[in-house]
Amino acid sequence: MKIRDVFPAVYAGRYSQEVETFWEQDYHPADQHLVFVLEDIFTVECALVHELTLDEFRKHINLIFDDIIIAKKHSAMVLPFAGLDLLLLIHGAKAAGTYNQRGAMLDVFDCLTKSLYGRTMKNGEQYESQPERLWRFANPQSWQFALGVDVLQIITLWLGQLFYYSRSFSGLSQLCQDFLELSIKWAAEVIRATTMDGAFLLTQLYAWTTEYQQPDKAKDILDIISTVYSELSWGPLSAEKQHLGVHLVLTSKQPAQRESIYAELKAQGTLSAQDKMQIACEMDNSIYAIKTNFDAILSAVREFSHEVEARAKTLIDITYEKSRFFKVLNNVILTLCQQAATTELATLLTAYYHPDADWAPQDSILFILPNAKDGVLYCAKGGLAVHEQDNVVAVPVLVDIANQALSQLHILRGTPGQITPVPERTIGFPVLPLGREFERIVSSFYNLRKLGQLDISGVTALCPFNFNQLPLQALMLKELRATFPIYTSLQIKGTYPGTRNVLFWQGSSVTSEMEGNALAYIFEKAGVKLTVLVEGTATKQDFMDAYRSPDYDIIWVSSHGERGYYEPDNSSFALSHTEAVSLTELAAITVQHPHVRLLFLNVCEGGANTQIGEFLNVGFGHVVTSDNQDVLSHLWMADSLVAMLLGALVAEGLCQSGANYFSAYQSALLTLIAGEAGIIDKLTSIEPETQHPAITALIDRLQYSSNADLSNILKWGSAVYFS
Repeated sequence: MKIRDVFPAVYAGRYSQEVETFWEQDYHPADQHLVFVLEDIFTVECALVHELTLDEFRKHINLIFDDIIIAKKHSAMVLPFAGLDLLLLIHGAKAAGTYNQRGAMLDVFDCLTKSLYGRTMKNGEQYESQPERLWRFANPQSWQFALGVDVLQIITLWLGQLFYYSRSFSGLSQLCQDFLELSIKWAAEVIRATTMDGAFLLTQLYAWTTEYQQPDKAKDILDIISTVYSELSWGPLSAEKQHLGVHLVLTSKQPAQRESIYAELKAQGTLSAQDKMQIACEMDNSIYAIKTNFDAILSAVREFSHEVEARAKTLIDITYEKSRFFKVLNNVILTLCQQAATTELATLLTAYYHPDADWAPQDSILFILPNAKDGVLYCAKGGLAVHEQDNVVAVPVLVDIANQALSQLHILRGTPGQITPVPERTIGFPVLPLGREFERIVSSFYNLRKLGQLDISGVTALCPFNFNQLPLQALMLKELRATFPIYTSLQIKGTYPGTRNVLFWQGSSVTSEMEGNALAYIFEKAGVKLTVLVEGTATKQDFMDAYRSPDYDIIWVSSHGERGYYEPDNSSFALSHTEAVSLTELAAITVQHPHVRLLFLNVCEGGANTQIGEFLNVGFGHVVTSDNQDVLSHLWMADSLVAMLLGALVAEGLCQSGANYFSAYQSALLTLIAGEAGIIDKLTSIEPETQHPAITALIDRLQYSSNADLSNILKWGSAVYFS
């Protein structure tokens, strides 16, 4: 029996050629070098597939997992001392970090659990931690059957990944709690940070115990880090010493030690751009220190941003990378918000996302920071308003209702026993009976009326940190009668033309044709040129050509949309039953337009993004909004009747004197809020004397719909506008 016979699926789909002789070797379970050979084969495979698409990478990673798991079921293939389980552990430890680098954060959980248990856990499944499944490999007797494999390093790498990713996956928290005592002992007595994996594990243990409020253990780990740092010398272990040194600079409670280590690190001259930014942003977060060192902070932020842009290959990759590291700015942002330092906030964000910006940052932004410890912070034009509440209690309630009402799986870095409820319906499908409770909790959490304490008359844009998938614009309109574009471009916008030329793609949703008929009538009456591309007669190439064209003021799509929950960069909208346009495809196109145009994706989930926690993430509204393009779409699966009505009302608003894209969005949403009577009044006012058949059809559909309850925010509140 050859190695290729034991792992047939991997062999059939292999990418490697240089290890072909390994595949042809005999599979002898008693061979003490066999695990090493197999590790080498799989490592080469993963290195090659890393360069391919995320879908291919995921497929091949799972092929390796599955073939190892299948081999475990056949007695002739089982290796001594759980050698195949060791291979699972090796494979999972290495693949988890790569998944994160490629933006597939949601795959990491399955990767870690499959590597330990040999299977994927179902959503919401409860399972025993079984730490002995890892610690059995710490037995030196097992090493003689894995000659050439650094088992110590594998255990250390796997633990480091576990404690790092548990702060994003609450389902791993109990696992960490059960592993904690032996992991601390392992890091202190066995590893002693003589590898980068060991240094990483030490810092992740400290971060985990700090976040999960175990100060005594955190202090013990910090003492270990301090001792190990002093024992290491600059030379072969310089990288490890530097990693621990940066951590001490950021966490030491002794100012003299912090300054001394920082001076030593600078003298070595090897700090990375990420290290420099982290030290600049986190070493001292007092408002005095931030304002005194603000130029240095901006310089470090720009250096890091440049480094990411030089390394990442695409706009999607750049967005992923910057969202991963955005948390480094969190403490600076919190302090600036608390001091209502709005000019500095705008400058910081601009430096992070546009390091070469040659424009003055916009100073008319309303910033919302919802997860400050003492409540929700609002600041605009140097003013501050605070909605005081205990967010330790309020945030879990908010996330829980969002999960239930929108059938989502957002998680918190909560207590080890916290359980995220599993959606009962398709992920992303709104549960209408929960609409009023959803609105009540979101409205109560934010208490938007606190904005009355600020002068928002000059505000032109909105920057909501975190939780940016909640319908804040809709709630602001309902409660305050006004809202602002979500400022995701962070660029100085071009001029907004009047609406003259509109490209409309009439897709396959049940109301696309009715929406198109209404637009044709409304725009013709106002003298706006409407070009219609209809599914079945027009092609994807026709759409892509139109998207690249500078001729249209609005690119308008009425069709189906689908958010890529596990591949956000492949979120897409359908052009037909067989053709779709992905976010990746649009992100690769630079919009050539002399003014600002609007991309109106009247499709489900076109306004959603990949995750909560940062400012910009991967989604249409975050990625393809630019200095000359705004985006209007929906946060969740939109009701087809409401989407059609929204389209007609936006068109009506665009045709008003002095209107622009955002004012049309705002007036359309206000009309939806007014309910059935208000909508009918608005539509009939287009032609009071004789209603056009297209308008009559809309009104009839509204009046005779059996579920047209427009008082439910899950019905009317999904539309979101990005600028």
